[in-house]
Amino acid sequence: MSIRSRKLLLTGIAGHLGHRVAALANDWDLTGSWHFSRPDPSLPGSKLQLDLCDAHAVRTTISEQRPTAIIHTACSNRSETSIVPSAHNLATAAAEHEVRLVHVSTDSVLDGNHAPYKDDAKPNPLSLYGEAKATAENIILEHCPHSVVVRTSLIFGTEPLDHQTRWLLTHNTSGEPVYLFTDELRCPIWVNTLAHALLELAAGDYTGMLNIASPKPINRWEFGVKMLAMLGLKPNPNVRPALQEESDLIRPSNLTLDVSRAKHQLRTPLTTVDEAIKYINGGNGPTL
Repeated sequence: MSIRSRKLLLTGIAGHLGHRVAALANDWDLTGSWHFSRPDPSLPGSKLQLDLCDAHAVRTTISEQRPTAIIHTACSNRSETSIVPSAHNLATAAAEHEVRLVHVSTDSVLDGNHAPYKDDAKPNPLSLYGEAKATAENIILEHCPHSVVVRTSLIFGTEPLDHQTRWLLTHNTSGEPVYLFTDELRCPIWVNTLAHALLELAAGDYTGMLNIASPKPINRWEFGVKMLAMLGLKPNPNVRPALQEESDLIRPSNLTLDVSRAKHQLRTPLTTVDEAIKYINGGNGPTL
């Protein structure tokens, strides 16, 4: 079956990642689902309002749509209560209809004390969001054998601007103090890279856990400075470097992901932050 004859159900089409996946899914017969926020009407495919916490609605949608694959990008760190029921409803319905499921998880399921983390590293989350995503991972793998669970990191991009960079941009001019940790490592991933990788996985046959992130970790301060520089700005005095260990926050300190398996499995090249910024700013970038 050619990709053009395959049907894709994309959850979270109104979100930053979902928006980019939809924009790049030209070879698919696409249906994008949304719940609270309406998606960009210029995106390809049809749009469907769907509450993923409604088991009957999810089951009916998958039964009627008969997708070849589902890419589940919905449920952010601002909607912890919907993460687990959504994962359960999608996994059970996908398994019932033998639909391939690509589920987006997060490095926040890890504790930050045992980096670098391989793809099947045991979860030990430090936050409610991480706990919910770890539970969702187990549900997906237990109930849906045709699934891939993708652990990723901070997602950034400009089409549209990602939520975290938009927040930093706003606070950079507000005068409100912002502290970015120099002792917290992450592997930020360009949204275009992640979207291409998810679409590649939807069309493939790999199953199980897979880390998809930048192959080069960076601390939160350096990452923030680079994001502002990408927009032609410098940090104002209210945006300052800080040490996580001197704060009262309980956060993972090193969430470096080992992406060697993804490099072997995927045709999509995994980009570093610098490579992505170079491309965004009009330079020669990765071939995606």
